[in-house]
Amino acid sequence: MKKLTFFLIALLLCSAVYAQQTPKLKVVVSAAGAEPPQKRNTLKVLEAKVQEAFVNDGRFIAVTRDEVVLNQIDKEHIYQRGGAVDDKQIIELGRQYGAKYLCTVKSSQVMETFMLEASLVDIETARIISVGNTHCDLVNISDLVAASGEIVRQLLGSNKAGGQPGGYGSGLYWDRESAANANPMALELAKILKQKVSVAEGTCVSGTKIAIESDNEPSCSEGMVGITCKVNTALVVTRCQGNQKTVLKGALTGADKSSKDAAVKQVMRKAESADFWNAWVKELETRGK
Repeated sequence: MKKLTFFLIALLLCSAVYAQQTPKLKVVVSAAGAEPPQKRNTLKVLEAKVQEAFVNDGRFIAVTRDEVVLNQIDKEHIYQRGGAVDDKQIIELGRQYGAKYLCTVKSSQVMETFMLEASLVDIETARIISVGNTHCDLVNISDLVAASGEIVRQLLGSNKAGGQPGGYGSGLYWDRESAANANPMALELAKILKQKVSVAEGTCVSGTKIAIESDNEPSCSEGMVGITCKVNTALVVTRCQGNQKTVLKGALTGADKSSKDAAVKQVMRKAESADFWNAWVKELETRGK
């Protein structure tokens, strides 16, 4: 009994430590547009249900638009002429309150139903990183719950709202900082990798970000076969939330009987068929599932 009690306490402590290491991300949710004339405030309810769907995913804290706006209500620039708040203002306010994402849902009436079009915006860059849409009658709570779950499922790329995320969030994403500082050889290898594995350009929430590193210049030496040049390279795979890192090394070689330039060109020619691609692709396909 004592062993079981000790085990449960240890398990709870580990869970608490893990939770602290993986902070939840704040998302501001805003819904606007058309709604049934006989059902006023339907979009406010939809907004709340979208927030619930984000929270149920387990990685997010929803910051309501009311929270953000009411905290800044004394500032005249918040309001447009119609008394509403536009997306740019919400993004700016979201930055002030530490939100990472803005989710907007636009509603428009199509015949007897409503089209809901959603966007997920990275507040830091103001870039739309995923979109989703669905139809909904906006008549009852079950409609709103189903619609909000479908919207968040599409935005996060998950199989079901609150489930394990798929494409967005747990897919493969380029490490933007490393890509910006990459040398020509690393960029060339990245082009080849894009042809072999699907890697997204957006912001990674809880998936895997990747980078390719390589020597700035080939190292060349003379030998019995002539001049041999070599470039060391590596695929760096890191969890988007956390410090877990995997490094897969590789090397490219080329040779020529008398010319260093020709040997370097051989290195470039062999890049697409290098031996390390199979191991790299296998690792990334496993991570991207």
